[in-house]
Amino acid sequence: PFISTPIFSPLGKLRMAMDFFIPARKETGDETLASFVRRRFGQQALERMAQPMIAGIYSADPEELSLEATMPQFLEMERTHGSVIRALRKRMRGMAASSQKSSTSGPRYGLFLTLDTGMESMVDALLERIPAESLRSNARATSLRPEGERWRVGFEDEGEIEADAVCLALPAGSTQKVVKDLSRGLADRLSEIPAGSVVTLNLAFDRGQVAHPLDGMGFVVPEIESRILLACSFSSSKFEGRAPDGKVLLRAFVGGAQGKMAFDLSDDEMIERVMAELGPLLGIRGAPEAAVLTRYPGAMAQYRLGHIERVSAIEDEMKKLPGLAVAGSAYRGVGIPDCAAGAGEAATLLLDRIASLSN
Repeated sequence: PFISTPIFSPLGKLRMAMDFFIPARKETGDETLASFVRRRFGQQALERMAQPMIAGIYSADPEELSLEATMPQFLEMERTHGSVIRALRKRMRGMAASSQKSSTSGPRYGLFLTLDTGMESMVDALLERIPAESLRSNARATSLRPEGERWRVGFEDEGEIEADAVCLALPAGSTQKVVKDLSRGLADRLSEIPAGSVVTLNLAFDRGQVAHPLDGMGFVVPEIESRILLACSFSSSKFEGRAPDGKVLLRAFVGGAQGKMAFDLSDDEMIERVMAELGPLLGIRGAPEAAVLTRYPGAMAQYRLGHIERVSAIEDEMKKLPGLAVAGSAYRGVGIPDCAAGAGEAATLLLDRIASLSN
């Protein structure tokens, strides 16, 4: 695909092939993702491939993102094989051999997975298991202080609760506000994790309105095209059951450098701008049957250079506060599996703490 694609020029492809001959970086320490891609594959690969892919995941600038924290597998490929392309080819041969040995036909796993009944069903399942008296919804935590071996959490409505242990499953900025009077060192480290914003626009169409075959999962948009559109996911192609027969569901994303300006637009203006960019790309005719726009300000944790060391410093500060833990997308992965793993570790830590108090 890299040889035949028109995305890269002949010289751009030649520069990418130089990855076979460029030695591994000798310096230790973190490196920005942009520096890594530029060093191994060249500027064109950064602008036309890496930047839009990374922006689609983190809504962030690869010139600032940490390679160690965002794409450690590529760092390991360079260290182990000296060439990323060589490492990928070896991995593909291994996958092909494994597939041939398998007694089952077809792919064993889909690249993208979700819950049949939607992500809300995960929250619903939790609500079924949490006693009603243990839940305080729409209550913003504003303070946290130790009281003996326990904790008191204060809320915006001036109410308080007492707890044996506390897990702060909040964005880094919100956690920083809660702990600012508890630990200056912890608050300072948390303030070093910035957050970006993103807008999602879900659009429903009749299949006849969309000329594009939608024979993929979606697309990402390079920043050099100066659009507010960051990416578009073909939701009804990506996941089964997301649209009725004869209908199409698309999810457009607005964010990144151009998207910052778009946040000043009204909802109607935002929808109009997105449709003006999306329509010609997918051959869309007419207005959508439904459009649902959602803004997520400050929701995307930015793993900037030195992020791993920053998180380690946060964990060191947490050790000084027994019975307190943090979890969420600000630390060791933005995906749901990463967040679930981090939450499990936090829960285990706190349960061990509660057990020690009981003994």
